[in-house]
Amino acid sequence: MGFHGGMRRNVRRLDMNSITKPTNWARIYISGPLNVIEQTCREFCLRGQCVTVEPIKFIYTRGEEQGAVVGLINYPRFPTPKDELKEIANSLAIRLLEDTLRASVLVMTPEATEWITIDDYKSHK
Repeated sequence: MGFHGGMRRNVRRLDMNSITKPTNWARIYISGPLNVIEQTCREFCLRGQCVTVEPIKFIYTRGEEQGAVVGLINYPRFPTPKDELKEIANSLAIRLLEDTLRASVLVMTPEATEWITIDDYKSHK
């Protein structure tokens, strides 16, 4: 017997729709406490955004840090032009930079990777 007790359910065929839009995305790479990154994203998304947050570990010469990759996509139901998506990603990246008290953040798109840093970065080395 299967999940439904061996009986087939009568399933009404649903009308399906499909929307296709150009693929574009942005990914923000930031180190810092995951709970701070997630809370900043929650607050940022109150203005009508949707993001993904994936925990990651940065491993580098003589050290490592926890952080996240924050993803933004062009969701076909609510399309966003690529220039606007990049502006939204940069805005969120700066908020994350401030809230996590980090010195720099990366914003990656299919076209380029941008390193954003605070003016007094040398004082953090």
